[in-house]
Amino acid sequence: MLLLIKIALKNDVKFSFLKVLIDKNATINFKEIVFVTILSIPIGFLFTFLLNYKVLFRVAHKLKISKKFGDLDVWSYIMNSKTPEWVVIRDIENDLMYEGWIEAFSDSTGVDELFLRDVKVYKNSTAEECYEIPGLYLPRKRENLIIEFPLLKFSEYKGRPQRKEDKQNG
Repeated sequence: MLLLIKIALKNDVKFSFLKVLIDKNATINFKEIVFVTILSIPIGFLFTFLLNYKVLFRVAHKLKISKKFGDLDVWSYIMNSKTPEWVVIRDIENDLMYEGWIEAFSDSTGVDELFLRDVKVYKNSTAEECYEIPGLYLPRKRENLIIEFPLLKFSEYKGRPQRKEDKQNG
């Protein structure tokens, strides 16, 4: 990007776009159009990177400016993170439990879909294994599912109140 700016300065590219908007007699500089068009490609990549990797939200978190995570909802936040590698999904309504990993998910709030891999299906109430399958498409409403993350490590919660039993034991 800096290289393009240096080339523009060396080739004496005059930026006159705003003048053209105001003055009827001003002429359009086609060098400016070519330069801005080429410059838009790396700028587009930069902004795509910043948005997709939520760089601004991460910086805000580190600076303790914001607690927002940059996704539309917690579903998108969890599904877009690296966290949900192995999950247990409980479908209480159908008395089923699915254990596997999420390969794909719907991103819209209109259709709730999950595609699970290496799945074991259990009866939720008895934990009896029903069957295993390499892939499972699960079209269920989010509000009817409970998703657990058994491999997630517990965090150290700062300022966590101590339980009475813990105070008595030590």
